[in-house]
Order: sequence, then structure tokens, then C-alpha cells
Amino acid sequence: MKKITILSMLAALAQSSYTYAGAMGVMDSTPCLISFLALEGGYSWNQIENYEFSLTGINGRLYSHKSDKGLSGRLAGGIIRPINEQFALSSEIGFGYYGRTNLDQAGTVPPSLPVRLSIRNTLSGFDALVGVGYTASNYSLFFKTGALIQNMSTRTRANFNPFNVALANSVESINYTSVLPELKMEGAYNLSDNWAFTASYFHAFGSNPKTTGNFNVNTLNASFNTNVRNPSLDTVMLGIQYSI
Repeated sequence: MKKITILSMLAALAQSSYTYAGAMGVMDSTPCLISFLALEGGYSWNQIENYEFSLTGINGRLYSHKSDKGLSGRLAGGIIRPINEQFALSSEIGFGYYGRTNLDQAGTVPPSLPVRLSIRNTLSGFDALVGVGYTASNYSLFFKTGALIQNMSTRTRANFNPFNVALANSVESINYTSVLPELKMEGAYNLSDNWAFTASYFHAFGSNPKTTGNFNVNTLNASFNTNVRNPSLDTVMLGIQYSI
């Protein structure tokens, strides 16, 4: 009976020490680091503007109609570092496709205007973001800032048809790359311990590219003034996230 009593006292002492240590913060169940992969899809809007040319020799102008194909997708990976039970730091890198914009010649083309012009812009890029978030048992909210290395692939096609005779066709492709400041606001709803449904909004701070100029119908000479700085971009996405 004496041995049993001593063992019972030692067990009780060990239990009380464990409880005290946990209360003092020695025992911390908060994970040190969480890795995640995310796949997102949505729609993007850019600030690419229509082209417009004044005409010499006839009354009128040469201008375009803008059509957006904004379906977008993004693959990202990152880490979350909990600060405590309510707040966390996070960083991520990703690659995204942000749609295509076509600028096609609009309006009625005068017979004396032997030019057809179309421009296609395709947007993609890598980004890196860091931020802070609020975390709860079943959801989290994050605000992140960083930069988007945006690539604008531009393909210009010009058809020259004087007197309704196809004389020359010109196709030019060029890439414009720029680093744009970016912000992201994101919410995640936890479906399980590892899976979450996400909704996010991105904004990249760029410019509003536009091509203007003059076309002389009599001499067939043209002058161009092009702003080729990469465009501002707004993107809304829904996705799925897997955490490890």
C-alpha cells in the first residue's frame, strides 16, 4: 500500500507539472509552418485601350472595337506561419494566365482606305506576395502585397489592299515585360483539415496601353504613337487550396 501511495503521488505531481507548463505556454499546439498549394480560376479585366488613327485625304478615322476573353487561371504555392490562434503571416509565389484582348477594326471601311489592322494582346505572369491574415476555426482572411512580373504578348496584323487587290500582309509579334505592384485580398473556408475553398481579388498597378497615329490615304504613309507600358489588371478568382 505504501508503494502504491508513493506512485500515485508521483503521477499526480507529473500531471500537475504538465498542466502548469501548458498554461505557461511551454506546450504549444499551434503548427510552426503550414505549406499549401492552390489552383484558382476566374476572370480578368485589363486597361488596354482601343487604337485610333486620324485620316488625311478623307473624312473619317480608323478605330477599333475591343473584345475581352478574360477567362483566367493561376497555380500558386506558399507557406503560412501562425503567430497565435488568431493571426498568421503568409507568403506565396504563383504563375497565372490573365486572358486575351482583341482590337479589331470597327466601323465601315471607305473604299479609299486600303488597310485592315488588328491587334491581339495576351497577358500572363509570375507574382510573389507576402501578407498577414486573421484565422478562425473554419475560415481565414488574408491581405497580401507584392509584385507581378507581367508579360504582354502582342501580335499585330496589317493587311494592305489598294484597289481591292491583296498587295501585302504584315504580322508582327513582340513581348513586353514589366514589374507591376500588386495586392491581393483572399478569403478561405475550411472544408477539412487539409482542404479549403478560396475566393480572391487581385489588382496589379499598371498603365493603359493605346496606339494612336495618322494615316495618309493619298501617300499611304502612316505614323504611330504607341504607349506600350503594361496594363493595369483586375482579377477575381475562386479556387481550391490543399495544406500540408
